[in-house]
Amino acid sequence: MTAWTVVQPAATPEMTHLATALARHGSLETYISSTPFTRDSIWASKIVQGVTPKLSRRLLPSPITREMVVSSGTLTEFAFKALHGKPYLRTQQLQLMHKRAKDVHRRAQAVLSHRGDGTGRGIVVQAGRGWRTLELARSKGYQTVLNTSIVHRRFMADEIRREIERYPDWADGMLEYIRPEVELDELDRELEIAHVVLAQSRFQAKVLREYGVDPGKIQVIPLGVDEAFHQAQTSKMVRNKKDGNLRIGWLGQVTQRKGFVDLLSALGNDFQSRGYTLVVAGVVEGNVVNRLRAVGAELCGPIAHSEVTGWLQGVDILVSPSLLEGFSLAPVEAMAAGVPVLVSDRLYVSDLITTGHNGWLVEARNCVDLRERLEHIRKLSSEDLGAVGRAGAELVASLRWDTYEARIADLLCQC
Repeated sequence: MTAWTVVQPAATPEMTHLATALARHGSLETYISSTPFTRDSIWASKIVQGVTPKLSRRLLPSPITREMVVSSGTLTEFAFKALHGKPYLRTQQLQLMHKRAKDVHRRAQAVLSHRGDGTGRGIVVQAGRGWRTLELARSKGYQTVLNTSIVHRRFMADEIRREIERYPDWADGMLEYIRPEVELDELDRELEIAHVVLAQSRFQAKVLREYGVDPGKIQVIPLGVDEAFHQAQTSKMVRNKKDGNLRIGWLGQVTQRKGFVDLLSALGNDFQSRGYTLVVAGVVEGNVVNRLRAVGAELCGPIAHSEVTGWLQGVDILVSPSLLEGFSLAPVEAMAAGVPVLVSDRLYVSDLITTGHNGWLVEARNCVDLRERLEHIRKLSSEDLGAVGRAGAELVASLRWDTYEARIADLLCQC
């Protein structure tokens, strides 16, 4: 049986569930992370492993034991809020993310250097700044697995340049996704070194192949959804939709990478007078706040993951015309809770949705198509909208984290 090391610099749920699956299988040797955890909720945690390692090791998801954990001791978002009493800006977030990745990989390389031959061992690394860790592990004979939760970085840079040409006034919020060439080279190196590359959707796998990744090493395993969303089933409750009006929900980062400016373009500045309300939950910075207030959007600010099911009850539909996603959890969570979704053809659920039956699809970047879909949905009755929501919930009923854990453990046990 292969003994696995998991290296997780950032708080992505799939890496935590991957480590949990290996621990349950008895094959997790070491877990190197700076991620916050609680027993009940991985995402909603207020415990910071880097700041309070002794306490957080007692609160790790069972069956991960403190003997398996190596903490990097890096500050995370929760620590920043605790120390400064306010959320940090996106630029600060990126700086902390990069520092955290470096610290985690430095610790991982130290652990690997002290070990002997890697025969019978494997390592799973989250994509980003991990090529040296992968290279060291492979040189020692480890099986190497790369988990990539976003589309190929070079594809992202190409697409973002195109978006900046379309929306130059929104360039400030997009430039961060065009990474320096040296960083892109490192990401290419990660994909080259890994024996297996974990992708989360067919679209992501297609992009990886188009950018030169060996198709034989790509494995597509869709993510899961927290049980709270399956249990919510808000479509079974009395919906508040008023005839001729539509409350549109936006959940997550306000950026054109996720198609937000396309949504605004489709709605137009007079959307309130035409029966639309735009409800935005997520971090909104700088002059974007003023822009959204000027058009009458409801700004909820960032909300904890544990509060999302309640927030979903206040919208009629969740819209995500995203351009660059590996999976995108928010639309799937909304569907699981019975809230209808309108999404682009670049998300995982776009492979599943039948337009008008269990959700709606639009072509990415097609603002005319998006506007027409929204107008059609606005005219639907509460009963018709609820029927689509229930069909969507049935569609994603099998997307659960225990299913993900079983599939990932199955795959890694074959390596």
